[in-house]
Amino acid sequence: MAVSKPMTESRVPVVRIPGASILMPAPWLFFLRNKAKSIPLFMLVSLSVVVIVSVGAMTDSVLTTAYRSSVRFFEQASTIVSKQAGIESDLVERVALIPSVGSMIPFLDSAVRVEGLLGSEPRHVLAVRACDADSVLNALGLTVRRGRLPEPGMPEIAIHEDIAKSRKTRIGSVIGREVDPRDYLWGAFVVSGILSGEAPICIASLDYFEKQWMASTGDQHYAYIVFPKAGELRSANDALSRLPDTAVSIATIDTEMQKYRSEYANTRLFLWITDLLVVVIVSVAMGLVNTIYFHGRLREFALMAATGRTPSQLLARVMSEVLALASVGYCAGLAVAQMVLWALSAGVFSSRGIAIEYVSLRSAALAAPVPVLLSMFSTATIGYSLYTLDFVSIMEGKDSC
Repeated sequence: MAVSKPMTESRVPVVRIPGASILMPAPWLFFLRNKAKSIPLFMLVSLSVVVIVSVGAMTDSVLTTAYRSSVRFFEQASTIVSKQAGIESDLVERVALIPSVGSMIPFLDSAVRVEGLLGSEPRHVLAVRACDADSVLNALGLTVRRGRLPEPGMPEIAIHEDIAKSRKTRIGSVIGREVDPRDYLWGAFVVSGILSGEAPICIASLDYFEKQWMASTGDQHYAYIVFPKAGELRSANDALSRLPDTAVSIATIDTEMQKYRSEYANTRLFLWITDLLVVVIVSVAMGLVNTIYFHGRLREFALMAATGRTPSQLLARVMSEVLALASVGYCAGLAVAQMVLWALSAGVFSSRGIAIEYVSLRSAALAAPVPVLLSMFSTATIGYSLYTLDFVSIMEGKDSC
């Protein structure tokens, strides 16, 4: 006579229900046995994560690029720009005597145009004396990767490698408004060298810039770069802030960060709105789909209720199922987003000199609410039915809810 194996030896994952004499399948087994229903939900979660993470990463790319081009310079230096025809010698001496100031280098500035992720963007051009060029490069962490720095008094320019890639220029190319009317740089400049480093800055000849001015400032200089002594940027900036604002304009890391935050506040707002809309839409969609699936499982839940499962326990089971599926979909979405961003960077943006951020903790955190909110919304839509479930009528086929 054959003896059947005890139920506890079955290979099917089971969960023992307290107070009941029956073993129920593990909560996640439903999705493994019903792939036609679980795959659409899985794809819905994954694609929503891909959208949120990709938008977040590309937004971070815009913000990072803007920071590098407009603020990074001021992590190492500050600038003093005259509001008149030049900076008086007594004011120059006053700045030079500040204990935390290391050096002052006269300069003039301009900008070149590059194609950014959202359109045209400026990149700084610093016109300095040939004898100061190496000091400026060292202080800013820049090196000459190819070619050379501009000759004194010559219409030449050394450009950053990111700018060269964006503009598709090389050593010997000519840039400037005379070549491209859309450019910000007046005149025509021959590219003499390619720079590399964190700050995308170009170097030109101060002697040449001064020759192009309609009015001469004589022995006075119009602007200075102020480099602090090591570790004393804050102290130097505090001293500079006390200079008379009627004579000069001071730009420091604090003033530029204020401009940066103000200018890109709407970019962050756009990111949060996009994130919120995607989460809400996907949460509603998944909640409705789960409700439909729930009504197809009424007999299963009625059986669990008949064996002693309370409505709260049934609700916890539903939430654990959805949360498990949403969590797996979230992880898969991060992996797919990484591949999407890599493909966009390698195939589209890298050749244009546009750096694309990959999945970071920040962009991943933006999508973190997806599995939680989806589980909460799905659970809420099913909760009412569970608490009003008449399992006797359902088992008898008299009622469907």
